[in-house]
Amino acid sequence: MKLQQIYARDIERHINAAVVVGDREQDVIEAEIREYVFTDELIEHFFKLLNTVLNQEEGKTGIWVNGYYGSGKSHFIKYFHYLLDAPTSELAFEMLGKALENYDDSKGFGSGVSASNLQLLRKKVQQTASEDIMFNLERETDDHAGERVTRIMLNMLNQHRGYNKTDIPLALLLEKSLDQAGKLDAFKETIEARFQVNWDDGAYLFAKTQLNKVLEVGKELLPSLDTESIRASILDKGAFHVGIDTLIKELNGYVSAKGENFKLLFLIDEVSQYVGTNKDILLNFQTIIEDISTRCNNKVWVLCTAQQQLEEVGKGVNGVDDVETEFGKILGRFDTRISLASTDAAEITQRRVLDKNSEGIQALGALFDGQKDYIENQFNMQHDLYKGFEDKDAFLMAYPFVPYQFRLISHVFQAFQALKFVQTEVRDSERSILGITHYTAKLIKAEEVGYFVPFDAFFNGQLEQNLTHAGTAALDPALELTYIKDNVMARRVVQALFMVSNMLEQHRQTFPPTVENIAILLMDGVDINKMALQREVREVLERLKQESIVREENGSFFFFNEDEMQVQTLIEGMSPTLDEHFETFNKDFLTPMTQLRQKYDLGSNKVSIGLRVEEKVIFQSGKFDVAVTLNEDKTLEQLAMDVASNTLVVGLHEWFKADRELERDFKLYCKTNKYLIVHGAGGQTGGRTQTNQSFKLRNADLKESILQRLKSKFSETRFVSQNRVMESNEVAGANAKDRWKAILDKHVQGVFRHHGEAKDYAQSKPALLDSVRRTNQLTMDIGLTPAEEKVNNYIDNNGGEVTVTDLMAQFNKEPFGWTDYAILDVVLHLHRKKKREFKYANEPRYSPADFIEKASTAANRSSCVVTTGEAIPMALLSDMRAAYSAIFNGTRVEESTDGTEQFEKLKGALERQVSELAELESDHSAYPWSTVFQSAKNLLDGWARLRDPKAMFEAVIGGEEDGKEAMDAVEAIKGFAHLSKYREIKEFMQSRAGDLQSLDDQDQTKAAEVNDFLTSTDP
Repeated sequence: MKLQQIYARDIERHINAAVVVGDREQDVIEAEIREYVFTDELIEHFFKLLNTVLNQEEGKTGIWVNGYYGSGKSHFIKYFHYLLDAPTSELAFEMLGKALENYDDSKGFGSGVSASNLQLLRKKVQQTASEDIMFNLERETDDHAGERVTRIMLNMLNQHRGYNKTDIPLALLLEKSLDQAGKLDAFKETIEARFQVNWDDGAYLFAKTQLNKVLEVGKELLPSLDTESIRASILDKGAFHVGIDTLIKELNGYVSAKGENFKLLFLIDEVSQYVGTNKDILLNFQTIIEDISTRCNNKVWVLCTAQQQLEEVGKGVNGVDDVETEFGKILGRFDTRISLASTDAAEITQRRVLDKNSEGIQALGALFDGQKDYIENQFNMQHDLYKGFEDKDAFLMAYPFVPYQFRLISHVFQAFQALKFVQTEVRDSERSILGITHYTAKLIKAEEVGYFVPFDAFFNGQLEQNLTHAGTAALDPALELTYIKDNVMARRVVQALFMVSNMLEQHRQTFPPTVENIAILLMDGVDINKMALQREVREVLERLKQESIVREENGSFFFFNEDEMQVQTLIEGMSPTLDEHFETFNKDFLTPMTQLRQKYDLGSNKVSIGLRVEEKVIFQSGKFDVAVTLNEDKTLEQLAMDVASNTLVVGLHEWFKADRELERDFKLYCKTNKYLIVHGAGGQTGGRTQTNQSFKLRNADLKESILQRLKSKFSETRFVSQNRVMESNEVAGANAKDRWKAILDKHVQGVFRHHGEAKDYAQSKPALLDSVRRTNQLTMDIGLTPAEEKVNNYIDNNGGEVTVTDLMAQFNKEPFGWTDYAILDVVLHLHRKKKREFKYANEPRYSPADFIEKASTAANRSSCVVTTGEAIPMALLSDMRAAYSAIFNGTRVEESTDGTEQFEKLKGALERQVSELAELESDHSAYPWSTVFQSAKNLLDGWARLRDPKAMFEAVIGGEEDGKEAMDAVEAIKGFAHLSKYREIKEFMQSRAGDLQSLDDQDQTKAAEVNDFLTSTDP
């Protein structure tokens, strides 16, 4: 059975998708009546209109019908006209009555909708003498500056009366006079007979060029005509004023001549479009409506259609702040308001075009029953907006189309209109969907039942002929490819993709142009292999990508425009180096994904990390290294044997190279990045700047897509730590950042396995200084901790002496990772336990406080040496104590059998002696013998300053004689008994120094002897 045989009406019949109020052809009239699709709301609106116009004797005579484009306003008022007009009223009421049979009266709208009331209204129409003047205000525009709506309505009234609709003075002065005399028809016949001019069609032009002849014919038929006066008024337009009073007078004259039971209706389409933003037009219209309502005795009605509500039209005009104040009168005159919702275009289309006959219903029922599962599943779109066949009724109604196609094509039209890909007539409306569906149904009428219309079939002659230059320019580069020209399937893919990839963003979110969705759009049967079809689609799309015709974003495909194609070609020509690839991977993906840092917090220590991505070094070698693999050919098992034990290998390559799409997207991202660096930094034209910005935004989206996929795949990553492969399930963490931290922690714990041994030592400078202050405290704990033992052994293994620089180098690195403070604190403890001594710049026995101060500065560390203290023989200690006793007249130094302690005690004793001598030197500084104290002080101070215990002991022993002599001299001076007499002699000699020259030789000799006494160091 052919598809053309299943329809209730001939599929080849003419269907007027766009209703025009002025189209009065008989076949159009019948189709518009018989094929009108009623909804419950429309039925109620018709009842309301009929009741208002026919039964309302008083009140306001304005009716406002609003609805957006595609809501069926024009068809609505035209059907209202058919209900009132005698030649069509019977059929129109018959179709309305049939629709009433399916009316749902359970909603409780209180609209008075019933079969009985319909009969009353029908009877009222038959009893009422009514006429209507129906026109589209935009199409009847008037080029006069003022009273534009007044003139249009008067012209339409004139046309309705049989006069010309262009020249008002000609109509009112000549044609009306002839009409009132019963001579108008004779006039028209004479004009046609004498001049071969059809007056109804050519009155304006003929009168403009042959006015004298026109007036002569009028004078012949009606001698009382004042032709000179008429000529003057016609030629001088300013002499014949046309205003609202003129219109009201003509209206009242016309309706009064028709009798008491007469009504005249103006059915004016698209008022809001005509008004636009022109305040003067709306004010003119307001005055007309006001005067008709108050001066025409309820005999004249004005029904207007508009896309907006009346208040919105007022707000839309220029220079209006308060709609109520400016247009309050017109608002008040439209008591009857009807709002038309955008009727479901799919329902209208299916009922007008795809209604089935009984044979069709039987054949399709059998098809559905036999292949129900295939039909329901094959075209299942898996979302509510775009539906497949939900049940048998939906199948019978939509077949051979699929329900989702009607909504989808409407969204395509909506997008094409926004992009200016199609003529303005093609919109997301009933007329466009109905038209394209009807055209497509005719194209496939010869197919057998069982064939399903694929969505790309909508891209046919009707759509192509409506494409603008912008539309063809966007599509032609793909269609002109030889590969596309020679491949039917490839062309179908291009056309389907072109439609859905250009939909508005909110619609693409629901129906993205993916391989899977494109494949569904191309299916024309229930036995199609979806997977095979998807492979074909993918192959075509890949070819288009290679030709820089389309781009892929997150699995969806989009066409490039002309400039974008040029840019895409430039991008494909970019060749980022491997270093650039790896640096980009780290900066834009690895770092954001893992939050990696160059330092690892190992307790109080910040351990530097060496990082490289493949061969690209990101951070120079640190205390341990991290190697991230992307392109590696070796297995992790092989790498585990090749890398250093402190290197952590992050094996991304195991899944990155296997994910071809991810790898391809990453390379595209790098290429686009390089293009934007080279070509995107200014100096471009406006168009190219916008294109570059688009690519920048898309690359940002691609970056986010890659990043999310990397984060997801990171959970599959295996690692190498300390030469052992770690499986992904050995590493905890809910996300990439947590897993990165977890593997670093595991690796660091293994690499720095002895780190915890130093945790109880100083980890900061204040803590280290506090440890220094406790250095001289007596400790009974002479055992070594594991940390002390390792440092002590290291010193032993290096000849018993190492610099602090060497210690830092050894214990900063793995397997220790100790802080500098902790290392210095360990050697302090070794010193405290008498295991080590300190030297600085070859000075032995350096004090702990001074040593730590020096070692805290990196520049001094090579001069800071930790060494082994020298053992002191007991005999040397004994000899030193004997010498000390001899020097100090039997005074003994405090004894110790420990050389170090004995050194400290001797040093303390010497320093006390030096202090006492310094005080004596100061007290006797005015006397010659102060040098005795100075000499003794200097000798003892020299011994006290020695840092080497053995050297100090030997100095005391070797200096016993000098020391005894010096200290004996000190004691002698300290015991000098005549100091007061000495002072008297000195004062006398100083006071009489000037008189000494007058003495004789013998006395001067005696005076010289006295002076020698006074300057002697040993008085």
